[in-house]
Amino acid sequence: MEWKKPYLVQRLCKPHGSIVLNKMSFGCVQGGRLFDEAFKLLKDIWSFDYMGAAEYEFGDVPQALAKLVDLRNSKNYFSGYVKVKGEPVNFDKDGRKIYAHRNIGHTIEREVYIFCNKEHKDLIVEWLQNNVKNNEDGRTRNWTGANEAIFANENSDKRIGSVIGGLCIDKTPFIYLANKTSVEGFLKLFEI
Repeated sequence: MEWKKPYLVQRLCKPHGSIVLNKMSFGCVQGGRLFDEAFKLLKDIWSFDYMGAAEYEFGDVPQALAKLVDLRNSKNYFSGYVKVKGEPVNFDKDGRKIYAHRNIGHTIEREVYIFCNKEHKDLIVEWLQNNVKNNEDGRTRNWTGANEAIFANENSDKRIGSVIGGLCIDKTPFIYLANKTSVEGFLKLFEI
């Protein structure tokens, strides 16, 4: 499979728990609906953020998940943690983002889980690094939230809708997750 830089990246957020979710909010309309059983399996691992763009409304989310299952079945995948460097993203004790007192130029290194075609691992790490370094690199359809997902402090977990990763739904499907609980759920669900 040829590598192509991601354009459509579905933001994955902290699971909502008992909150009723709108299944249509992540673009599973027309022929690409996720059935109730699949939705129940995913609801404790992550929630899908509303992307606000028509490109996400044509069933690409379930198709990308199906392609990840096919990739798993092919055994031609990388599943593991990689290191990425970036600026810390700080939240106060109530989960509100702090914009003042940013440490511009101060970088930290964090591990993020990725599941992808093994031939694309280094390219995806490079894409992630550029994405967080340039705060989106200007090449995706919507804000991916990768910098927030990977570099947020522990107070970000107090927010409903905290970004915890992303699912590339076009061209070259892959997933990245920065939340350990979601990684464990993904590994169990995908039997990796």
